[in-house]
Amino acid sequence: MKFNTERVAMTESLSLIVLGLSAVSAMTTVSVPITANGIERRSPEPTAAPKAISFKLDRVKRALTEEKVQKLRKRGTVMQDVDNADYLYYANITIGTPPQPMRLHVDTGSSDVWVQNSNSAWCLKQEQNCNITGTFDPTDSKTYKKLNNDFAINYVDREYAKGEYGTDVFGIGGKSVKGLQFGLANDVNSTEGIMGLGFPENVAQVGKGKGPYDNLPVLMVKQGLINTRAYSLWLNDLDADQGELLFGAIDAAKFKGKLVKLPLNSRSGENSPLHFDVNLTDISYTKSQKGGSGSLFGASDAINVFLDSGTSLIYLPVPMATRMQQVAGAIVDPVYSDQPIIDCRQRKSGLVYEFKFNGVTIPVPIDELIIDAVTNTGEPAYFMNTQIPLCYFGVIASAEGNNVLGDTFLRSAYVVYDLDNKLVALAPTHYNVTESDILEIKPGKDGIPDVEGKKSPKTTSSSNESKTSGSPEETSSEGANSNPDESAAAGKDGRWSLLAGAIAIMSTVLLI
Repeated sequence: MKFNTERVAMTESLSLIVLGLSAVSAMTTVSVPITANGIERRSPEPTAAPKAISFKLDRVKRALTEEKVQKLRKRGTVMQDVDNADYLYYANITIGTPPQPMRLHVDTGSSDVWVQNSNSAWCLKQEQNCNITGTFDPTDSKTYKKLNNDFAINYVDREYAKGEYGTDVFGIGGKSVKGLQFGLANDVNSTEGIMGLGFPENVAQVGKGKGPYDNLPVLMVKQGLINTRAYSLWLNDLDADQGELLFGAIDAAKFKGKLVKLPLNSRSGENSPLHFDVNLTDISYTKSQKGGSGSLFGASDAINVFLDSGTSLIYLPVPMATRMQQVAGAIVDPVYSDQPIIDCRQRKSGLVYEFKFNGVTIPVPIDELIIDAVTNTGEPAYFMNTQIPLCYFGVIASAEGNNVLGDTFLRSAYVVYDLDNKLVALAPTHYNVTESDILEIKPGKDGIPDVEGKKSPKTTSSSNESKTSGSPEETSSEGANSNPDESAAAGKDGRWSLLAGAIAIMSTVLLI
């Protein structure tokens, strides 16, 4: 993940619910309200009562410097890099006895929980920033036990975290996971910790020649909080103030149609899948206003993609990313660190991309891919000598060949991550839903409920539900930009409209 030393004072809420069911008397009916975000749990059948753990994730907006923009990369294959841009999601958790509060990035692409040591040299130097995210002092916990000094993670932008492994009580929404093994970063050069939710075979100590340990999803099952190692993710749209992450359950009010199961692919050297990799068979596009459509793939161009909530943007092979940029009207300029830039008003162009998998298509409206850019003073950025607002386009060419569908895609999808059955299940999302229809994921190969998503769930008054059908707001792209070439020309001639070191870059919702 990428971190910025400056924080913008903006937080939004995302609800995370851990759900399991326990047997009770057939005469018992239990309803658990989730009041923190206005979502109420539907009463279950009388045969079971849910155990629900609910806590907030804060969504924080930040601005990045040009140096950070230049270092943006997707994850590596082994030492997984967690890249983020502007909108970041954190889980508010506690560790220790008495509990010490902190916030962690929720990351489906890594497997360790790791936190900052409050006495690290970095946090003593960056005290203000570490105080924002929270740190852990092992000497203040009666239940902390050091295990070894094998914790180490390195990132491609030269950020790293090293230290010890230990165990302690991990607090989630008022409940406790006992004896969780986590990394305590004593030598570190960033201020953020991570809550990894991937396969235990990918924990950092495996890189030291040791075997995997029971990470957070495993312990949640073993301690009876959930019944299977599966969770579902609903990010909601770019401007939403809440979303949902459910352990052990799905929310049928948040998606359209049925969830389609996709088997995971194995990477080179893997005997079985250990990452959330699936086949992407095509990307097509339609323009509702001016017409036009097309496909970005050839007949045999299916590619492997990694569904990763810890990566903010979409990374695709050069020809595909370039074509997506061209269709949108984005350009790539070395002055802007080779990041694609675009006239912000193209949000209204009516363009929709359709990401196609085996049996399911996810529409992604262009306004989910266009992210505000700001100067180093926090002001909106413009192409030089114009009043054309400058934005970033959240699709990047991947020269290394590692293809990632990060938050700019995931906001438009409802995704179930099933570690036990080594699959994901996808459906198009409903945006800005204010109700829930929560159903347990049961153990076994058919544990994900085979149900239709709710057709017309209740939404906020500001919800643009047309986005879920792939029909954006009826506003002509020419109304937004009377001369489509003007913004491109301004991008070339106005390259100093963002002062040196002043780029703030791509926001993508989700983990920092």
